[in-house]
Amino acid sequence: MQNGLPTKEPEEICNAVSKHFANIGVDLSSRIVSSDDDPPLEFFMMTPIDISMYMRPFSRDEVEKIIFGMKNTSAGSDSLNLLVLKIAFPYVADILTSLINLCLKQGTFPDCLKIAKITPVFKGGNKNDIGNYQPISVLPVIS
Repeated sequence: MQNGLPTKEPEEICNAVSKHFANIGVDLSSRIVSSDDDPPLEFFMMTPIDISMYMRPFSRDEVEKIIFGMKNTSAGSDSLNLLVLKIAFPYVADILTSLINLCLKQGTFPDCLKIAKITPVFKGGNKNDIGNYQPISVLPVIS
């Protein structure tokens, strides 16, 4: 270990980086000192309301416009590249549009589409210091 980052085994390095990024939010929030000027915790609690929201279903053309308007990026946790989706779109457009509209109608979103691929990007300084890396999260392109 050097500065909290194992230096030899790739698997150990991956596990250390993963653990660091998974816990950084909790670690940072634990360092926040509250003051008397802060709003009470109840201020942030959500209260249920009886009002509902409606979205009209997306058309195939709207889905196509969104997909072809996106910039090509690296693949997410599903390993599907946006370029592949653009090429396959004529063949999957109807089913993809139906699935999107079903998610909206049911008010659900598949858990598998919430999994991000996290890549550590070096910011500068000592490369062995895990704090010198910024996590870049890439969701599946369908998300």
